[in-house]
Parts: sequence; C-alpha cells; structure tokens
Amino acid sequence: MKKQTRSLKLPVIIAAVVGVILFGAGVFVAPLALRGPSIVAIAPADSAQDVNPQAPIRIEFDQPVDPESVAAALTFDPPTTFRVTGNGGAIEVQPEGDLAYETDYRLTLAPTVRNVLGRTMEEPLTIAFATVPYLRVVEVGPAADAADVALNASLTVVFDHPAVSADLIAAVANDPRRADELPQPLVLRDAAGEPVDGVGRWIAPTRYSFSPADGLHAAMIYSATLPVDLTADGAARLEQLFAWTFTTGAEVLVGYRPYNGATDVPVDSPIEVRLARDVDVAAAGAQFRLVDAETGTPAPGVIETTNDSFFFKPSQPLERGRRYKAELGGDIRTTHGAHIENETIDWSFTVIGDLAIDQVEPPAGTGEVLTDTRRISVRFNHPVVAVTTIDAQAAQPDPLTISPPLAGEGRWLDTSTYAFSPTEGLAPSTSYRVEVAAGLRDQTGGTLQEGYAWNFATIVPAVFETQPFDGDRFAGPRDPIEVIFNQPMDAASLRSAITLRRGDGTALPGAITVDGSVATFTPATLLERG
Repeated sequence: MKKQTRSLKLPVIIAAVVGVILFGAGVFVAPLALRGPSIVAIAPADSAQDVNPQAPIRIEFDQPVDPESVAAALTFDPPTTFRVTGNGGAIEVQPEGDLAYETDYRLTLAPTVRNVLGRTMEEPLTIAFATVPYLRVVEVGPAADAADVALNASLTVVFDHPAVSADLIAAVANDPRRADELPQPLVLRDAAGEPVDGVGRWIAPTRYSFSPADGLHAAMIYSATLPVDLTADGAARLEQLFAWTFTTGAEVLVGYRPYNGATDVPVDSPIEVRLARDVDVAAAGAQFRLVDAETGTPAPGVIETTNDSFFFKPSQPLERGRRYKAELGGDIRTTHGAHIENETIDWSFTVIGDLAIDQVEPPAGTGEVLTDTRRISVRFNHPVVAVTTIDAQAAQPDPLTISPPLAGEGRWLDTSTYAFSPTEGLAPSTSYRVEVAAGLRDQTGGTLQEGYAWNFATIVPAVFETQPFDGDRFAGPRDPIEVIFNQPMDAASLRSAITLRRGDGTALPGAITVDGSVATFTPATLLERG
C-alpha cells in the first residue's frame, strides 16, 4: 500500500503544474483574445512644438503588438520613409533620413495594428506636431571680415533661439566635471589652417564664447567654423555650415622711454622700446635709429634685446642741449613671419643742457630794493650740490661775488638754490653787482659755460609823510615836527639836513632825534602863533 501511494503522487503533481500553466496562459491570453491593443503613451505628444527631427517616435501599447502591422498602419503627412522596431508593446519609429526641420507633421495610425493573437485596434490615432527650426546665427564677434582685432579678443556666437538648456548650463557651473555634457561647436584655425586651442563656454542658452588659450597672433587672418550639428542628438542644427574670417591688428609699440617731448634726458641714457605682443624683437631693433633732429646725423650705438623690448645704448655721450629723434619703421615682422604694415614711428626728446641760471633775487635791474633785504639768491636749472648735512655745507661751493662787498652768510637751500643773507643790511642808494663765475659744474657733469652777472639798486631815501603836513594851518606852537621817511635813516646825516625856518628865512633852534624811519624836530622855544 505504501508503494502504491507514492506512485500516485507524481501524476497528481504533473497535473497540478499543467493546470497552473493553463490558468496563467488563460489569464494572459484572455485579454488578447477579447480585445485589440490600445495606445497608452506616444512621444511626441499631440500638438508638440520644437520636436527634434532626428529623435525616434515612441509609441507604447498596453499589450504586445506586431511591429509589421504598426509599420503598415503608420503614415506621415508630409510623407517620409521610416523603419519600425519594437519589443512587446514598446515601438520605436525612426524616420529614415530624419524629419525635415521647421515643418508641421501629421502622424496617423490606422486601426489595423494587431496584437499577437490578431486582434486589432478599435480606433485610429492622429497627432500633429512641429519640428524644431534650424538654429540661425544672428551675431558673431569679432564680426565677419573685421580688421585690427585685439590680440586678447574672445570669440562670441549668438543664436536666434536656445541651443542648450539653461538647466544644463547651471549644472555645469555647479559641477565642472560635467563640462563634457555641453557641446563645444566652434573651431578656430590660424592662417596655416592649424586649430587654435582654447576654452569654450556657454554663457547663456543662446550665447557661446571661445577664448584662445594663448591669445591671438598679430597680423593674422583667422577662420572660425560652426558645424551643421551643434549637438550630437540633432536638437540644435544649422541649415548649413557657418564660417567667417577676421584679421588681427598689427600694433608695434607698447611704449618707449624717454617719452616724446622729454627734456633734460641724461647724456648716457639708453632708449628703451617696449614692443607689442608678437613683434619680432630682433627685426624691430634692426629697424631702429637715433638721429640729431636738426642735422639728421645718426647717433652710433648698439641694440640689446629682451623678450619683449630692445634697448639702444649710445656708443658715446649724446650732445648736451641737442634734440634727438628716434625712428622705428621699415620691414617689421611678427614672430610668425607676417609683415606689419606701418608707417615710420618717430618721437623726439632733448638731452640735458649745460648749467644755466633760471632765476635770481632781487631780479636783475630792480631798483628801490629795501635796505633790510635779507636774501640775495640764485637758482640754477640743474642740481649743483648733493643733498648733504649741515656740517658739510662749508665744503660746498660759494658761487656769488657781490660788490660792493657785504658782510653775511651764504648757504645752499636745496641742490639748485644758493642764498646769501646780509648780516648788516644793504646800504641805501647803492647799486650792487652780483656775479657767478663761469666753470661751475652741476651734478650731471654740465658746466656753466659763461659767467653771469646782474645788478640791482637799493631804495633812495624819500620823505613819505610829515606832521604837521604841508599847508596845515592849525599846528600847535608846542608840537614837535615829524618827518617820516621810506626807510630807516642815519641821525647824523639828518641833523644837518633838517632845518626849521620862519617865514622870513630865519632858522629856528631845536633838537633832532631819529627813531628808525621817523625824524623828530623839537623847537627850543615856543613857535610864534599865527
């Protein structure tokens, strides 16, 4: 009995498994047998705009369908060829040759689409959509055929509608590791056709910028190109390849020293010329010369170069007081061999002259100099002495000779100004002569070639005012008589010079006192009334 029981279990198990399979098949097959397929999703959706013409059309059914029946039931208006692939209920329709850009399409799916049991759709489906327009370039920088473009210029391209999404630009800004997700469409080539390395950035969905890694070269024609497909998926596409050219500028100079119009340039000063980027320094240096501005005689010298400059060093000191002209022109080339079209550049400067006198005090020819003047000075055009200590002043030159001689002390107020201070004042009504002898040397090596002299005269005594004043009819008989002069007066000279007389000419006795510029006569007796 036990063996019989065990032998009966295997058929029961097999029957149960078969039953489950038949039940599952019934669950799966029953819907396919009862109704046809229905569409649960389609992309693009009805009325969609800006559809990517290169993207497949995806249709999702609620049950497996026969792809061949889909291909037979599907039509496009305008007509286009396509292929259909699928797996179960997921179908992809890929137009062959892509859909046209900027075009309105109508897609119709007839109700002949079958499931695996042959049941068909109950209703047809029609959707309308429009494909994305071609991108159009509305602006480029530098502009097409632009000339004299700066060597540090970046390239910009502006499109008429977004080429990339703002969200992706923001994501890349937050995570630079995603930079490869953004397209880098611009190709820049130099005159030899070699690509130029650089960094491209999407500044906005419609604006792209490209910065050459090492800048641009001077006097070169560059070509920039945008391919037809800006993005690999075809969502951003130009109708045709876009290209333009521009030419960079050909600057020669950044600066030079001595500057144009400079004066008092040292006789041994080198001429420094700083060149613009890309200029061949050696070639430019070979085109430089320094000439006497009046005679045109070249000044001999040697050229020494650095990475971006050259120096002209005169072989002998330049002539003092002469104006020189620096000239740069001719066949100047860039480091990559391009000729820079330019006119001769020139500038001029004046070499420091010999020592001369700029100013004197009192001014030459001055009269009426006050006797209490405390400064006779001369100012030279160049430093004569070095800045030094007070104790070292005694060793400095004393350039002034004054006649008639004056007691006093002289000192240098600064490196170019010498002042003499009289200790006893100047004599009135006296003509003074001040001389500076030739041969005095300045700190630059220049010499006072000719002596210099000037004259000035001190003030002549004059009566400024009297008390009582002339014609006064109400003077007191006891009042002293005051004579006010324009300067301090000597008492001894005034005692014989001031006399008080009656109307008949008789001299009246009295005493004279002097206080500075005021002389006072005090009568010995009362003056007669009237």
